[in-house]
Amino acid sequence: AETGAFHILNHATFKAALFLVAGIVAHEAGTRAMADLGGLWRDLPITAVVATVAALGMAGVPPFNGFYSKEFLFEAAVDFAESAGGLAWVVPAVAVFGSVFTFLYSIRFLMLFFGEKPDALGEVHSPPISMTAPAALLAVVAGAIGIAGVTATVGVHVVEIENFVGRVV
Repeated sequence: AETGAFHILNHATFKAALFLVAGIVAHEAGTRAMADLGGLWRDLPITAVVATVAALGMAGVPPFNGFYSKEFLFEAAVDFAESAGGLAWVVPAVAVFGSVFTFLYSIRFLMLFFGEKPDALGEVHSPPISMTAPAALLAVVAGAIGIAGVTATVGVHVVEIENFVGRVV
């Protein structure tokens, strides 16, 4: 149960940040068509950092927050398959298969920021702080959870973050 709750916390932080980033991009670039977007890090640097932290968390890349909860989910899926046997081995296989595609579309999303800027893309305005602040706050929470995971792995516990996660989970 704790594994699921921990992943819901991580999922909420990175996915909400990504939805806010998508809104910022659509508002400031004037389009949502991914084929018409690219190289946005120059015009939207704060948004690009938020998108990077959130997308890498969603992709499950270490040391970002999603890595830890996905590892716990994989462990739970394997434990379930070992105890149930038979067709239960489909559960961890589907989890890994889904994670591969999550990684791929996360990287594809980041190409909006780090790919080439299309010539047809007009001026991209800087978003107001009222648009960037909520997404940035979510990225900070996601980053803090990831940092706490790294430090806990090496035996250094950030009590404040662990207490926060423990209260939420």
